[in-house]
Amino acid sequence: MRSGSSMTSELLQQSEFTFFMFEPFWGVYGSAHRRPNVVCAQDLSNTCKNPEGFDQSEQGNLMLLEGLFNCPFQAFANRNSAVKFILLMSYMRSGSSMTSELLQQSEYTFFMFEPFWGVYGSAHRRPNVVCAQDLSNSCKNPSGFYQSEQGNLMLLEDLFNCRFKHLPIGVLESFAVFYPNTGYNASRSCFPTGVQKYPGSFYRAILKSKVKPVCFDILEDMCQRAKVRLIKTIRLPMSFARNILERIPNLNLVHLLRDPRGMIHSRAVINYVKLKHGSYPFERLCGWIDDDLEEIKQLIPRFSERIILILYDCLVLNPFQISELLYEYLNLEFNQNVVDWITSHMVSHLIVEEEFVKAGNSLNISRSWRSTIGFDTLRMIDRACETVHKKLGLRRFENVQDLRNITNSNLIDIKRCLIEKKISKRLRPPQAAETLKQVSKYTYYR
Repeated sequence: MRSGSSMTSELLQQSEFTFFMFEPFWGVYGSAHRRPNVVCAQDLSNTCKNPEGFDQSEQGNLMLLEGLFNCPFQAFANRNSAVKFILLMSYMRSGSSMTSELLQQSEYTFFMFEPFWGVYGSAHRRPNVVCAQDLSNSCKNPSGFYQSEQGNLMLLEDLFNCRFKHLPIGVLESFAVFYPNTGYNASRSCFPTGVQKYPGSFYRAILKSKVKPVCFDILEDMCQRAKVRLIKTIRLPMSFARNILERIPNLNLVHLLRDPRGMIHSRAVINYVKLKHGSYPFERLCGWIDDDLEEIKQLIPRFSERIILILYDCLVLNPFQISELLYEYLNLEFNQNVVDWITSHMVSHLIVEEEFVKAGNSLNISRSWRSTIGFDTLRMIDRACETVHKKLGLRRFENVQDLRNITNSNLIDIKRCLIEKKISKRLRPPQAAETLKQVSKYTYYR
């Protein structure tokens, strides 16, 4: 401090165009500075303290320097426009795994499944806090740089730009934990044994040095060869969407929604929430959904060509029609591979259960909650989620008989999510002619 560094740095910018970054670590240390083992005040007092969080660690400082010198904040300005970036943002048990798999069927896609698991674990980020997905009242302040909005944006940029060497260990580890990830098999041997599967490992950045260097090369090569790069996450809030869309110009954002009654019941089936004892804060989930819908509403006038809202209940009602429309919006080729996949995974009578996806008749699977959910529980959800139900066009069931009769749609009016469009005549699902009758409408939520 006061060493002539400002004058000297200005001197070094005089011969040619220079991108100059003045004191970027002010955002990490404020008026203090880092010594080998402590953070000390610049006033030379005896005020020193231990570094706080990953961003004040040596590894964190090195990672930030790498990011700054490699200009990730400018990485997309001159990006090859032929590469498609898709960010699917949704909620737990919303059909997001099925939908993300659907989007990978037409051409080689580098898919990143829940990379923010390494940042938030089973929790997710809201605008100002980090909250448990179990809808309890458990929320806390974000911890460290990578739980900040800026940190989340930097991670998205690095992921879409295939910069895996810059990623913290927790995000890298997700590639070896979740099998839907592209590169899952190649990544499994990359990490030292004994690394815990939840985000304590994210802050133990020293483990990054134990990751085999060839693993970074393999993932980066697979990513760079892909003309479609897709990230699916249930851990980010829609309040980040404006900055994401501004910083990644050729990104399309898919906001996937589902009937909250189905989502909540699905969470209960896997014992993630308990519905039987006392009142439950259903209004928290629906409050989050409502907040996200309002954020999208503000963004549509500016980003209407890059934001797609889709209701999973509509997708499973007419999977061929909706999928073709979704592919068209994302500028992806809707080909026979896609039709065959839909036939085997979404309209088949053979149910195959995997860890993240339940394949079969998606319509029946998606509305199975109506056969078992208690009517008293349903009424509590209806009261807590009334506003969201109205915005999504969801119907209130009058009695148990109405609820159990699955021929009665959960949508007030199917026409709410219909768009005029002829179905492609050149593609037909094998042995599914009855499913693809000639119609002139698509079921879709926009």
